[in-house]
Amino acid sequence: MVPPGSVTVMIEDCLARIEKGDAAAVDQLIDRAYERLVLVTERIVGSMVSGHKGLRASDVFQESYLRLRNALLKDNVRPQTAGEFMGLASRHIRFQVLDMLRATKRMTVEAVPDVAQPSHADDNSEMWICFFEAFELLSEDERSVAELLWMWVEGEGKAAAVPNLTQNEVAEILNITRDRVKDLWRNAKLKIARKCKDFDPGSGSI
Repeated sequence: MVPPGSVTVMIEDCLARIEKGDAAAVDQLIDRAYERLVLVTERIVGSMVSGHKGLRASDVFQESYLRLRNALLKDNVRPQTAGEFMGLASRHIRFQVLDMLRATKRMTVEAVPDVAQPSHADDNSEMWICFFEAFELLSEDERSVAELLWMWVEGEGKAAAVPNLTQNEVAEILNITRDRVKDLWRNAKLKIARKCKDFDPGSGSI
């Protein structure tokens, strides 16, 4: 099992090298965080509608990888810490999922404009769109905590080797107290629940 602390050390080592102009460190950074990034993607896509047409974890990961790589090459948005990198990675994966969900929705409506759309029981993609959009309603601090606690969680099988982050670890990564993490996490959950009418996105417990 790879301790979360060692993951952050590896990430920050690569970030320091990127800052010194080591271009190869960009790909090495994403490679070193590969398990986490794949897990985050599978965590998000896998917990949605089973077999959602047009939305595959592999597609999301590939496009998110490119977005993240491009962002790391831009000096004005380059993360300086492991927490910032993990937040940036989560954000690009979330953006990609949203783009794909919206595109799939548009294609479905255009293909069958006179056919009644699936109900929430059949297709909860509308609620997932609401959920991911709700992150933009959070303050920067709330969003940082929510992204780390909800998205960077453990899974099964190969993902079991990549442990989830605890509130204590998130506090250390963000350099704030655990009580502050708890308060921000509570506020984030309330805002998302209000917007999405208590929609439950699964493990990660919003």
